[in-house]
Formats: sequence, structure tokens, C-alpha cells
Amino acid sequence: MRFKADRAFRCLKLLAPILSNPQVARLAALLNSSGSPHERVAQEFSVRLAGLLYSSPPERIVWANILVPSELIWGLGFIPFYPEIAAATIARFGLAPEALRLADELGVPRDLCSFHRAAIGFAEAGFFPKAGAFVAVNYPCWTAAVFLSWEAFRHNLPFYLIDMPSDFTEDSAHYLAYSLEEVAQGLASTRGNRYYIRGIEKALRLSNEARSLALEATEMRKFIPSPLKGSKMIGHLGLIAYLFGSPYGVAYYRAMRDYIRRIIAESRPEQEKQGARLYWMHLKPFYSTTLFHLVEDEKKAVIVFEEHSSVWWEPLVEGEPFLSLARKMLSHPSLGPTEGRIARALADVQAFKADGVIHFNHWGCRQSQGAIALLRRRLRGEGVPLLELEGDCIDENGYQEGQIRVRMEAFLESLGGGL
Repeated sequence: MRFKADRAFRCLKLLAPILSNPQVARLAALLNSSGSPHERVAQEFSVRLAGLLYSSPPERIVWANILVPSELIWGLGFIPFYPEIAAATIARFGLAPEALRLADELGVPRDLCSFHRAAIGFAEAGFFPKAGAFVAVNYPCWTAAVFLSWEAFRHNLPFYLIDMPSDFTEDSAHYLAYSLEEVAQGLASTRGNRYYIRGIEKALRLSNEARSLALEATEMRKFIPSPLKGSKMIGHLGLIAYLFGSPYGVAYYRAMRDYIRRIIAESRPEQEKQGARLYWMHLKPFYSTTLFHLVEDEKKAVIVFEEHSSVWWEPLVEGEPFLSLARKMLSHPSLGPTEGRIARALADVQAFKADGVIHFNHWGCRQSQGAIALLRRRLRGEGVPLLELEGDCIDENGYQEGQIRVRMEAFLESLGGGL
């Protein structure tokens, strides 16, 4: 396994300067893709991002965790790198066991989230791109902030912690906006510059354009039969964290909107036979499993929408870049009392006419697991069937294939709608 990781890393480093060329990235995506138009944009972006991360000077690269706004990093002229998302990519290529073993050797506790354990392992092995600075939000979990501060300390590089208030008020928004502006000043100073507000405003403009297109696509996904295959959309969740504030975000959502419009007009949904309609909450196993083959191909259930595909924030205001980014962060459904996340789930279930909800309980995720009892009680109180699947998104040793199959089959039979 170590040999496999070493070989992949050497190939990536060798090809990075070539892949960072937009034309080459586009060609590579076209040659390697048989998917839909937005999937090809996603592949092109992924190829180019990998090229940029491994060929750019470290001073241009900022490591961050989820909820550090990509608009801020792109707008300042840096390239974001999210180690949690890299961990999911690693798992997809079957390399997570090696990363987790390296984390074990470092003494990282096994009861921590495997996203961060895998990221720590691969950072230790030197497989991640070198950084010029690190930025963390102490939400939704502290583990990422501790990991990023540790990496900054080890390499004697700047680290910026964004302290996230626990509730959304005008005072907390101004407090967070002040922190974001301090981070912008700090990051710009690492390259000997002042930040340029026009760069951030441009990123906000691109983000707003992508947001509008995403909302149009979301609205069309309510169509029956469901136009898209949900398993593919869950696979894009990590990518979405990078897209807002980048021209690729606009291209991705425009391609998706136009594609959905076309397949609805042609009565040609991605999943031809559709039975029970499912709403998917939290994440999924990123290594190879038969889970979605069972759901979509064998049982003909259709995943109509995913919790993390929601566009939950209001349009950003160019004249108030830090305040509007703060409002976006503070309005995240997972922030504050769990009732906000539950209300969002119930609204989506109703809007997408879902027959039931699947929640993948990622082992080690305190903020998600801790809310499951409240979610279960409320959904059942509203008459919404819920299936909780226990497992681990990264560590395949925590996945019980047979048990999950039996529970999924029983749940789908209880919903009816089989074909």
C-alpha cells in the first residue's frame, strides 16, 4: 500500500506543472470522462486544482478546514487546500489504510474522526502540498483546528484561528467579520502585500452567480421523476467546498442547471426506474462499497436530495464582504441548536416529496452523532421514516457490509414503492 501511495504521489508531482494548464486540465477531463456536463467540469477543476497545488510556490497555498470560506482564500489570490476533503479522496483510491496506520504510529487516538486521522497520516508522510499559512474555524469540530495549528507549529508557519460564535446575532456577525478581516490582513502580509478588496469582491460576485445557478438546479431536482442520480451528487460534496468564489463554480452549476433542464425536457432521468424517494443526511463511505448499487440499481430507490447540497445562505454583499461572509458562516444549519438542522431536513423532505430519510452515522463525528437522538425523535414524531446506518466514511474496517444490506433492504421494503 505504501508503494502504491508513493507511486501515485511521484506521478502527481511529476505531472503537476502540466496539469495546472487550463487547456491540459480540460483535455484530461474530456479523455477521462463519460459523465454528464457538470461532472466533466468537476473533473477538469479537480485536475487543474491538483496541478496548481503541487506546482505552485508554497506561499500561494493555504490549508484550511471546512467552513473557512473558499471565497476569502480565492479572493486573496491564494489556493485553498482542505485536508479533510483530501482524506475522502485518499479513501476513494484505497489509500486510507496506509494513512490511518501512519497516524497510529504517531500516537493519534483512534477515537478521533478518521477524516482527520487520515489527513494527519498523509501530512506526516509528506504527501500533501506544502503550505504558506494555515486557517481554521473552531467549528464544526476542534480536531481540525488542533491538527492545522500543529502543522503550522511544526513548520514554523503562520496560523490563524477564526473563533466562531455559537449563535447568529448582529453582534456575533460583526465579531466574526472582524476576525475574517484580520485573517485577510494576516494572509496578505505573508506575501508582503496588503489585501486587495477588489479581489475579494470579485470572488463574492462569482460566488453569488454560482449560488443563483445552484438554486435553479435545486428547484429542478424537485421534479418527479428525479432527474439526477443522488449517489453521484453525494460524491461531489467535497468539491463544492472549493467551488464558490472560483470561475469553476459558475461553470459547474451552469452545466448542471442546463443538463437537468435538458433531461427533464427529454424525459430522460439518470435513473430510469424509480421507487422509494430518499433524502440523504450527513455523508457516505468514500471507499468502495456496494451500498449505492443496492439502493439505486437493485432496489430502485432514488436519492432525491442530499443535506449538504443545500444552499442555505443569502446572497453575499460586495460592499460588505467580511460581514456577508460572516453571515453565511453563521447561518449554517449545523450551527447553534439542533432544531435548525432538523427544521432544514423536514423542509427538504416535504419539498422533495421524500418517503424516508437515510442518515449515515460517521463513527467519531461528535457533532453529528450527538444530534441523532433529537433528529430521530422529531422525524418520527412527524411521521418521517428514518434509517440510521452505522459506519465510517474513511476507515473501511468500520463498515459492516452484510449488516447494512439487511437493514437497508428491510427499510426500503417498509417504505414500499418497489418496482
